[in-house]
Amino acid sequence: MDLWDIHDGTGHLPTQEELDAVLPLIRSDDLLVEEGRAYLAREGMIANLGAIAKGYIADKVKEVLIDQGVAHAVLDLGHNILLIGDKAQGQGFTVAIRDPNSQENSYVDIVSATDKSVVTSGIDQRNFTYEGKTYHHILDPFTGFPADNGLASVTILSNTSAQGDALSTSCFLLGPEQGWPWWKAWKTWKPCLSPPTGSCSRPPATKPTGRSSKNTTSSAKKTAREPFPCRFCVSYKSVKISKERIKLSLSFQKIH
Repeated sequence: MDLWDIHDGTGHLPTQEELDAVLPLIRSDDLLVEEGRAYLAREGMIANLGAIAKGYIADKVKEVLIDQGVAHAVLDLGHNILLIGDKAQGQGFTVAIRDPNSQENSYVDIVSATDKSVVTSGIDQRNFTYEGKTYHHILDPFTGFPADNGLASVTILSNTSAQGDALSTSCFLLGPEQGWPWWKAWKTWKPCLSPPTGSCSRPPATKPTGRSSKNTTSSAKKTAREPFPCRFCVSYKSVKISKERIKLSLSFQKIH
């Protein structure tokens, strides 16, 4: 992440030599946790918690608010929406999923949920353009380059925000072809995968009702609709590599 230095629409396009120097340092087995302490086994390694830190913080904020007696709330940490209870009227909150391909405040889908987390990882959140090509911040741990599998964003509906943070990144890296089978094996959370066309695929769900809650897409332009069917199949990595991708993406959970 530091090598790419993606911030505020600017970044550094590393050479292959630069990437080759750091790729051997990407190894989850070298993150060691002993007696409540975590450390890195190899010199030059850095623990980047960007794929889970915001979700962990959101969960802790929710715990504090619940301890203070808050029963109904929407926490918006920017692409991390965490719900406390439901609306005061007993209805679920309605959360819009932003269209990662649009510069306007439009969305590709909406979900209705109670006491859940809705987290999105997408190419629109942090990126820069160099010589006409856009590079985003979700990096493939095997190539060092931004993941390029046909996805524009992945949204996870789960019980905790930390879980949603880690799963959205992992599903993005897996791609649509291998992300769906992974979900079917777990079925304790629901994904919504958006390709560059601006549509969204997710498992069957009931059509949500009610107004949109205030969040990053509160002024979205589309209306509630049934989920789109799965329309794409662009990932060509093997199952063996896919399991390793999951391990790399989720390894930092052990710190907490």
